[in-house]
Amino acid sequence: MSCLGDETARHRNSAIKGLTLYPFKGKGQVAARIVDLQQGVALLKESMGSLVEATRDVRHRTFALGIVQSNGADKLLWRLGTVKNGPRRTFLDAHIQEVLVLMPKAMRDWYIDVNQQALVLNMQALNIRREIKLLERLLLQLSKYSNGH
Repeated sequence: MSCLGDETARHRNSAIKGLTLYPFKGKGQVAARIVDLQQGVALLKESMGSLVEATRDVRHRTFALGIVQSNGADKLLWRLGTVKNGPRRTFLDAHIQEVLVLMPKAMRDWYIDVNQQALVLNMQALNIRREIKLLERLLLQLSKYSNGH
């Protein structure tokens, strides 16, 4: 077994359960992982769009999810009103909570579930973007070494 294989096997025994280690052997594998992650971002964006549409389809709504770009990244936030560019709010905003209290329990529970899905999608997108940035930095460093620097 190679040194890299020995190292990976040793870490696998002490790693956090569910943590996947990626023992890269070169720039090509790092670049391929970046492409995989970028495809994951595209899938997340589709899921975000579906969630936005589901909240916009609610009759007589006073708020809905919207996709907001911040620093080049997509994030789901709640928007007040029925206009596309209404004020951005978090789910815990006082106005949203006041409206939720007046809703039937089934509708309130649906919004709570949608908000939880939005939080998970936002966190997944954040984690993928961070991993992409770190791998891009690694790829740059590997390129410097292979160019004789």
